[in-house]
Amino acid sequence: MKKQSKKFVLAGVLLLAVIGLLALTGCKNDTVPEPTRYTVKFETEYGTTPADITVVSGTKLTAEQLAGLADTADYIFEGWYDGETKAEGGTYTVTKDVTLEAKWKPRDQVQISFKVSGNTVELSSEPAEATIHYTTDGTEPKESWDEYANPIEISSKTTIKAYAEKLGELKPSDVVEKTYLVVTFDTNGGSEVAPQVVESGNAATKPTDPTNGDMVLAGWYTSEDDGTTLADTAYSFDTPVAGDIILYAAWNGRVDGNIVLRNKVIPKTSEVRVLSTKVTFTSLFKVGVNSKVFISDREGEIQPFVMGQYEVTQQLYSAVMGSNPSKFTSDVETGETQELRPVEKVSWYDAVVFCNRLSKLMGLEPVYSKGGKTDTSGWGEVPASSDEGWNAITCDFTKSGYRLPTEAEWELAARGGNAGAVAWKDTYAGTNEESTLGDYAWYSDNSSGKTHQVGTKKPNSLNLYDMSGNVWEWCWDRWDDGSIDAGTPSGGAASGFGRVYRGGCWGNFANNCTVSLRSYSGPSYRDFCLGFRLVRSAN
Repeated sequence: MKKQSKKFVLAGVLLLAVIGLLALTGCKNDTVPEPTRYTVKFETEYGTTPADITVVSGTKLTAEQLAGLADTADYIFEGWYDGETKAEGGTYTVTKDVTLEAKWKPRDQVQISFKVSGNTVELSSEPAEATIHYTTDGTEPKESWDEYANPIEISSKTTIKAYAEKLGELKPSDVVEKTYLVVTFDTNGGSEVAPQVVESGNAATKPTDPTNGDMVLAGWYTSEDDGTTLADTAYSFDTPVAGDIILYAAWNGRVDGNIVLRNKVIPKTSEVRVLSTKVTFTSLFKVGVNSKVFISDREGEIQPFVMGQYEVTQQLYSAVMGSNPSKFTSDVETGETQELRPVEKVSWYDAVVFCNRLSKLMGLEPVYSKGGKTDTSGWGEVPASSDEGWNAITCDFTKSGYRLPTEAEWELAARGGNAGAVAWKDTYAGTNEESTLGDYAWYSDNSSGKTHQVGTKKPNSLNLYDMSGNVWEWCWDRWDDGSIDAGTPSGGAASGFGRVYRGGCWGNFANNCTVSLRSYSGPSYRDFCLGFRLVRSAN
């Protein structure tokens, strides 16, 4: 057998490479997902049943697709119906698999119709000259019983039976029975919403949102105790009504300074205005790097902002995110409340998602964007390790929503809000003396190795609590490889892997709880000494 030439071998290698490349290219999932399709079936008692049709979700059926059927000798075709709803060409939209039924009326029989109007039900007949008899107590209507003259008022579950008596040569109508239910809206202090009368088995109509000062409607909920405790899930107005029901409005907003979510006041969520006007300053920041302390002159401008008086609590975090990642959820001191401890074991990514979700709940403009989206439901799962897309999240400081403080904002607030270089002398938030630090902070000397309820120590001069100790607090800024110049008053370095946190924690010695010390970790890092505090721009 002859040996293969080098050219032949090389050609074979190239061919395999091309095939491999084509295979890899073929595996790439860059196709557009197929649209959802639904089947429309037709049913009729008379005439020829049309063939099924399949359409893309959201299609409006045409008059041709909803073509009428020929009248028979005894019946007149009235149209295609989805339950009680007539499917009109050009307006009927397909959003599910559906069967449309043909309705017919006898040529020699009186017809009777029901129509809801406000809190009443109106009866009518065809021909209009027929006399209608009805009952609302469940018994059969008779010729000698109530004769319909005015709309029937509905205030609770009511079953109407009605028929129209013989007129001339026409037969009397069949006895038609319909049950009507009442949906009542308790706005919990908001503007009034009128009750709705709904035919049993049909869905109620979502009303126009009521108003309630600066509060934001969170949704409508059912309850078993007059609205005190709401159901876990908001009421769906796609749900067929099966009985009289009261829906309660849930509101988000602020009451006496604290955040309210679904009518529940979340304590320890008040705010402090740190700046009322922008501040331009030259100041001395002490910066700790690798256990050494440096002094760095920095100039900058800080816009007006408000800051959370307390670190974000486990209760607030759970109310927004639906879970509590914290380690310290038991073994609290007498007189303290577990859910009012600061939340910890949250990454920088977690904190950013929380801020946008809370902003949305409160009717504020979310400040953070990922890939141009502020709705976190489109961001995907929070990564457990550093992620390029998440690292590129941007912040719009002009928006009204919640965010993390910049380092400069945090330090300005921790020192008491005075940006003058002479006044910036506090070593800790609230005091210069280590001997009195225990009055202002939970740290290694007094914490017993755990977090404590926020606000149980003295505040600093701005009435901000726990700026030193309890948990480290994430800031917006990048670390920029540990450079002492990282973090500017406008929001930090433009590059760098880590994110900064400030303030020290329950496990640190006093020298790590100073307002000047900086530390950092990767944005996916979670630890039981690391939480955060909220700010909002106040332009």
